[in-house]
Amino acid sequence: MGIETTNVTIWKSENIDVPDEVFSLLLRQFKTEDNVFQWLNKKQRYFQAKTPISMLTSEPGKEKLLGLIERLQHGDFS
Repeated sequence: MGIETTNVTIWKSENIDVPDEVFSLLLRQFKTEDNVFQWLNKKQRYFQAKTPISMLTSEPGKEKLLGLIERLQHGDFS
């Protein structure tokens, strides 16, 4: 049984699979796919100036991204 993913195009050159669980959480938080894509591609201080989408290239990065999403859902924007 594989993990469902959503394919996201970044800068029209690189494709990174976004797991459905991550995409669904982000869609609930940011309301539209466009907002999700913009946020995924914007460098974040929380990730030491890396983009959230780049964090999905490793399991520890994915866990850190999920942690940030959880914080955002609870209104913690620090």
